[in-house]
Amino acid sequence: MIFKSIIDYVNNFHKNYIYKNDLRRTKMSLISQKALNKIKPNMSISLGGGSNVLNLAKDISQAHISNLRLYSPS
Repeated sequence: MIFKSIIDYVNNFHKNYIYKNDLRRTKMSLISQKALNKIKPNMSISLGGGSNVLNLAKDISQAHISNLRLYSPS
């Protein structure tokens, strides 16, 4: 009985972990899309660091915005 409850605990922990990661990715994607909607051709954009910026950079590369100047601190 104890073994079954440990397995249930591990399975529930795993499900919650996957759900939280999916939710985090969804939030980051929404943030990235909102930022991308504000970027227009001929703009200069300064990008910092972090996972949201990584998602934004990927979205920018797929958006093919003309004459965009990107700057980063590194």
